[in-house]
Amino acid sequence: MIRLYDLRLPLFPIDPKNVKFQIKYYKELFPGDTNLSGIEFVAYIDMVTRSRAALGDSMIVDIKTSGKAFDSTPGMLSLDQQLRSYAWVTGVPDVAFLNFIKTGRSIDRGDQVSVLENIQDGLKSFFAGESAFVAAYEEDELAPPLVYLLKHESDLDAMKDAQGYKNGKLEQTKAAKERKIAFLADNCVRADARLVTKQKIQFVNAHIGLEEQLEAAKIIGHDVSKIVYANQENFWPKEGGIRFPNDKCVRCQFRGNCLQNSQLRDNLVYRTDEEWDAPQADSEEN
Repeated sequence: MIRLYDLRLPLFPIDPKNVKFQIKYYKELFPGDTNLSGIEFVAYIDMVTRSRAALGDSMIVDIKTSGKAFDSTPGMLSLDQQLRSYAWVTGVPDVAFLNFIKTGRSIDRGDQVSVLENIQDGLKSFFAGESAFVAAYEEDELAPPLVYLLKHESDLDAMKDAQGYKNGKLEQTKAAKERKIAFLADNCVRADARLVTKQKIQFVNAHIGLEEQLEAAKIIGHDVSKIVYANQENFWPKEGGIRFPNDKCVRCQFRGNCLQNSQLRDNLVYRTDEEWDAPQADSEEN
């Protein structure tokens, strides 16, 4: 993944020589309100850099790991509340997700991969960072596994056409397999499988206008107001759920408290602070 990131970095619309990591920003939520003065929203921004596409303006980048790519529909990213909040607290409207997409390590025919080093096979080649499609995968106990790479996904269909069909299925006769082998030799780049990866890196960016930023600030303000009220009234309502997608109670480590199940509570959590360890910890108050 790091090798792939190094190859992809020059292609991102940011200045890699002008990057700061984990920068703290804060902004007062209720300026002018004497009852709520001093309450601040704090954000730690993963990456603050410059945009190469916007004449060097600042850009906020949040780094994620995921099992799949984010929706890259134009404008979709501007709906994300986290990025909206970051744009508001920093005053920087250009935002992005740098998404490290984790996949399995096994490689099969049809997989899309990225080439990690320049590969030359006769007159055919791939440059480091290029995408390719796996036409075949070979394993040998005495040598590293091999992959046969094609430039385009449509070439996989061309390989099947060369092998031929019989009764709606790929033909498996000796002649058909020989045609497939000939196609691989003529069209594929053969390479060490360790020089390719199925991992992917996605960079998607958006512009979040002032109206969207202020809307994010109002949402934050509403949430904080509820916390302030709960603190004043000493009333902390449960806002749980047990059904997907709001099934946070099923995963919550403190569910033993809400269920008044002391055995489950003790299995999930423990306290080590001095007050809890003191003799009075057994009192009803504690």
